[in-house]
Amino acid sequence: MAPLGFTVGFARIYTGVHYVSDVLVGWGLGLFVGWILAMAVIRFFKNSSMHVFTADKPIHNPAD
Repeated sequence: MAPLGFTVGFARIYTGVHYVSDVLVGWGLGLFVGWILAMAVIRFFKNSSMHVFTADKPIHNPAD
């Protein structure tokens, strides 16, 4: 996704549709929001009983 975002941002500057500052702020805001959401997902699964991010407990399969 990052190469696509970089390419679109560069194309917007190249065609004169946006200023460099517009694109840089957009990239920064996208990185910030992505980081916040990633931390929220990690915290959610860390506190739940699913244990998706750890190999300590296998995920319970009801079909077994």
